[in-house]
Amino acid sequence: MTKSWIVSFTLLAIGLVPCAARAEAPRPIAGIVPLTIEDVAEARGPKLRIDDYDLDLVGKRVRFVAEVDDVGTTSAGEHYVALEGDGERVVLALPGPLENADRLDDEDEWSVIARYHRPVTLADGRKAIFVGPDVLVKTPGPPGAFRPDDVVLTVAGAEFFEEPTSKPWESEKPLHRITITDEGRNREDFLLPDATGFAAVQKKGKQLYDYQQVTRAKDGRKRAQRCVYELAMGRLRNTQFGEVELDPKGERTRQRWVDFASDKFRDTWSAARKSFPPNTYQAACISIGMTGYPIESRVVRFYVWGERGMPVPVYAYIDGEETLNTRGRDEKAYRIKIGLDVRRAATEVDVPEPFKKEAEAAVETWHAGDSTYWIAVEEPHDVLRFEGPLGPPGSPIARVDRIG
Repeated sequence: MTKSWIVSFTLLAIGLVPCAARAEAPRPIAGIVPLTIEDVAEARGPKLRIDDYDLDLVGKRVRFVAEVDDVGTTSAGEHYVALEGDGERVVLALPGPLENADRLDDEDEWSVIARYHRPVTLADGRKAIFVGPDVLVKTPGPPGAFRPDDVVLTVAGAEFFEEPTSKPWESEKPLHRITITDEGRNREDFLLPDATGFAAVQKKGKQLYDYQQVTRAKDGRKRAQRCVYELAMGRLRNTQFGEVELDPKGERTRQRWVDFASDKFRDTWSAARKSFPPNTYQAACISIGMTGYPIESRVVRFYVWGERGMPVPVYAYIDGEETLNTRGRDEKAYRIKIGLDVRRAATEVDVPEPFKKEAEAAVETWHAGDSTYWIAVEEPHDVLRFEGPLGPPGSPIARVDRIG
């Protein structure tokens, strides 16, 4: 036995030398990790780890090619698509029904692109991977590339919130408590909730809603925000948003007002002036929209505007139910996730078509995880809790609980 062999054996025994060199993980293309169905089938554990690549799939957008074996719904209402190829089988659990599933030919191969959230067990006992609403099932092609004749299927969803179920109220006392869980790198001073009010108004034959909230800073400054909505054909549109800041003496120091129906925003990429999409909601106005969440649709796609740059396309989806202890009692709640719709954001980037793939890769870097709302299962579907950033990337991360 040679000395070098003894050293190698000793290092192997204590885990400093791998039994076999790991393969290099595929490099993302347009922000998407290109894998095979065999790779995905080998993923194990809560992070869907592929040991051969030293790679976790949870949180990543992944693409593989396979045949569609089955698209359906379990007895518990869970939507899924089952895929097969090279003797392997992978089941993806969907947040909603796959639209136009009859267009899928089970004798052809399809490219499946999705963001992986977690492993789950369906009601019928099958193991599956729960994916986000941005899942695409399309005719095969390079990740990030779309041809004019491509067949592309997505998860069906609504584009607007519906009629708010909240009853009108006016409260001088705070209805919420804000707890900062991460200070972030951007300062936010207005963290003390104050008075709020919500009203339903008929004006010139239109059904309008008016939501106002006040928050305070520790130094006595106040910020008042106002959200105006219009309900038309069951669709809730955030038509206007205003904000006023007052110094400790009550003098106005800053104010702004935007009309989403008539004003324009400046495109970040081209500097062109553009109209707001009709389903744009200012970030502070989403909570009222949540009380009119279209439960049956499961998924909602809309835009969020944070008062600078372009409206950001996002998706919201029902991620399950749980019981929360709020307002001094246990309440059943829908858990609703909101995440960046990377593909939609990339297609709307105002750059020449040859650069769209690079744009999608760039937009993927903006994805910083999902925010979460909990709304009461029972009407009026009050927002019971929120967890996520209080603004754009770098803003403080907070938990907001309903207390009144």
